[in-house]
Amino acid sequence: MPDPDLPEPAFPEPGSLAGTRAVVTGAAGGIGAAVTALLRAHGSSVDAWDLVHDNGIRCVDVTDRQAVGD
Repeated sequence: MPDPDLPEPAFPEPGSLAGTRAVVTGAAGGIGAAVTALLRAHGSSVDAWDLVHDNGIRCVDVTDRQAVGD
């Protein structure tokens, strides 16, 4: 049950993130995939990264500076 003392969560309006760009790490996993989908649904251009190559996901090890700099 939600806490009545907390405000309702705010979600962006569809398309309100148009023109923005985001990098999501861990994009092949549950939370990362959900964040990627939500950002794209609201118009953001998303670079989806993970340690595994999957459909639309770039294989990037964020602990490797050279890989991130590409």
